[in-house]
Amino acid sequence: MLVAYKTQLEIIEILNDLEKASPASRKRKPDKFPAFCGTMDGSQGHSFKAVIILTPRTSPFRYSEFIEDDNRIKVTISRTKRICCVIIHGSMTIPGGTWSKLIRKVPSEARTIYSVISARWPQ
Repeated sequence: MLVAYKTQLEIIEILNDLEKASPASRKRKPDKFPAFCGTMDGSQGHSFKAVIILTPRTSPFRYSEFIEDDNRIKVTISRTKRICCVIIHGSMTIPGGTWSKLIRKVPSEARTIYSVISARWPQ
């Protein structure tokens, strides 16, 4: 899993630690296939069979040259050997920007639109 910001990575690590500490998790066998979680920039030099890219933002990408940087996007996507899943808030992208162009290249049958109606933190 690759994320844009270190803060996103820290949240994922906290949630992962909470899940590991849960009673239900202790009953399961340890994962045989450990996952790599890191930042887009920290992934340089690595490649993975499957990659999940998280780009969530609460403000439009036009306010962030960092997230719309062509080279950063190319490096991130090129980490994939087989499957790449990009989780993106499409309406936050810049019309004509790199992420928008990338989304348009994905065949419509391969795209999924998903809306979160409500979200709750684990208890």
